[in-house]
Amino acid sequence: MALLQNLISLVILTDGTVALAKAHGSITTKDHRITDFPKMASVSSSQAVKSAMNKVNGQLVSIGLETENGYLVYAVEIVNPKTGLHEVNIDAGTAKIVSDHRKDRADSTLTKEHD
Repeated sequence: MALLQNLISLVILTDGTVALAKAHGSITTKDHRITDFPKMASVSSSQAVKSAMNKVNGQLVSIGLETENGYLVYAVEIVNPKTGLHEVNIDAGTAKIVSDHRKDRADSTLTKEHD
């Protein structure tokens, strides 16, 4: 049962229905401290930036390791002159894109999840 809980999660949609969402990430942060994150990542920060820049063309603003949905990701912030500020989350174990969050002009976050 614990394995199943690590692989899927429930998502309540705006219409009240419930859907299954697969977990995004390869390195769990459960039972780890933030200070452990750098040695847990098997992807370098430069690899994470390269993956993010393949998704969003622009200028690097910042990069850092953090947890998203219980998994270790690089949060890469990139500013694009046409589309604004993006936070592209990169799996710290595979360098795959987990999500791309873009701030619109009203500062609300638009999110696109990736498989």
